[in-house]
Amino acid sequence: MIERAAFFAQKQEVEEYFGFNTDREQLFEPHYNISPGRMIPVLLEGEGKDRYNFTRLQWGTKTVNGHERVAIDKENVQKMLQQDRAVRCVLPLSGFYLWKDADKKGSPFFVRMLNEPVMAIAGLYHQQGDYVLMVTTGSNPLIQPMSEKMPLILNQNYTAKWIDKIQKTDELIAKASNLFLLTDLSVLRVSKKVNNPENNGPKLIQPIPK
Repeated sequence: MIERAAFFAQKQEVEEYFGFNTDREQLFEPHYNISPGRMIPVLLEGEGKDRYNFTRLQWGTKTVNGHERVAIDKENVQKMLQQDRAVRCVLPLSGFYLWKDADKKGSPFFVRMLNEPVMAIAGLYHQQGDYVLMVTTGSNPLIQPMSEKMPLILNQNYTAKWIDKIQKTDELIAKASNLFLLTDLSVLRVSKKVNNPENNGPKLIQPIPK
């Protein structure tokens, strides 16, 4: 289950990785425990000469049953695009947390890129509801022991393709589902302090012994 994310990349790292510039320094404030309902970094298609619009939007929404909805399976993406008039976006993050069990009794795990300063996750922006969802796909063998689903991670090339909306969504998802090797990702057991959404700080991503 994916219910937490982290963003602590430096402004220059994010701008260089995605190829844009912004003077909105406040958007780069680090947060090591982004929970559902909080504001999360988002890249949208830019206007005019601007390649991207970098902003922060609410992550997730409440369902009719009161549950938090923070992700959408890749099989349902096209339906949301057509019926809800959502648009494709990218969530530039430093990583995300996973728990093996729904009640979070076990230790959480922090997943990040090994050799990149930022992780680009495919997302959908629901314009009417003003919130974003992560797009999920089947987990690779590294993530499988912890979760059957994982975010759809994009490389730099597919980040641009995902946002510009020229290529068909189903084609992009099929090609982007296997962009990274197992050795591209790091999975570390971290403190249960991340279970409390009020906790924040770099200590949350420090590895702990098994």
